[in-house]
Amino acid sequence: MVLPVRNARIRLSQGQLFSREVGHGRAIVFLHGSWSDGSEWLPVMEQLADQFHCLAPDLLGCGESDRLTLNYSVDSQVESLADYLEALKLRDLLLVGRG
Repeated sequence: MVLPVRNARIRLSQGQLFSREVGHGRAIVFLHGSWSDGSEWLPVMEQLADQFHCLAPDLLGCGESDRLTLNYSVDSQVESLADYLEALKLRDLLLVGRG
């Protein structure tokens, strides 16, 4: 049985981050590739939802997350991801990314 996907928005110092979430258990955070958003991970998340707590944020400037007027950089995305994980108190997690 697939659980319903929950959508959430969280305000970070860099801007508002949108994410999708489903399941329960150990957390897996899925990071999308360039020119995409977290929805690309939905088929995988639905397959893992009965064993894992799956989260797929839209990185800043992508999907439904805030657009910034500042220059985007790997450092700024890493900082926003660290703030996101801290805000959700996620410490023991798996991080899955795509280029």
